[in-house]
Amino acid sequence: MVKHNNMVPRTNVMKYWQRFVRVNFNQPAQAKRRQQKRAEKAAKLAPRPAAGNLRPVVKRPSLRHNFRLRIGKGFSTAE
Repeated sequence: MVKHNNMVPRTNVMKYWQRFVRVNFNQPAQAKRRQQKRAEKAAKLAPRPAAGNLRPVVKRPSLRHNFRLRIGKGFSTAE
């Protein structure tokens, strides 16, 4: 432990500090690259339904709710 009012010794001054410095000057370029990749992926998958599989609109089964519409499970082979 340091006694009295002396200067705190710094023994790590000679370390090569430039090795530990990380900079991200390529951040704008990476963002642009990610945006382009997203656009390419969207163009590749382009003609598709936005919310997954297409589902039919059906009426609810009970008397209480049969005036309302809901999304069904899927289309049959006849449809």
